[in-house]
Amino acid sequence: MTFEEIASRMRQYRVGIAGCGGLGSNCAVALARIGIGTLVIADFDIVTEGNLNRQYYFTDQVGRKKTEALKENLARINPRVKVVAHDVKLTEGNLPDIFAGCDVLVEAFDLADQKLLLIETAQSVYPDMPLVTGLGMAGWG
Repeated sequence: MTFEEIASRMRQYRVGIAGCGGLGSNCAVALARIGIGTLVIADFDIVTEGNLNRQYYFTDQVGRKKTEALKENLARINPRVKVVAHDVKLTEGNLPDIFAGCDVLVEAFDLADQKLLLIETAQSVYPDMPLVTGLGMAGWG
């Protein structure tokens, strides 16, 4: 395949990313760089100074919502990528609507209970959708 054929194919895909921290923000950046068509990102957190060593944010974004800051950063990397941002804590009730229509869903949470919620809900609601999960958990202790 030529580069243009690959790029054309990548623009057809819609990927959901649950969590915009270390794994989620870097995954989103990688997907934007390869020319994915649409990214659906969801997180309820804000950027803190402690995030800057491993997450795709900048010092002037400290205090901002992660979804807004990441959407801005992705547009600078690849303005052709459509980013649908949801500043919300994902629950069993809102997850199905937020990630409806995605071709792949990425679980990028730190906490085990959030991982479990997303995996169980996604497998129940989207049994045929590929689910990429992160195995590590951030933090100390």
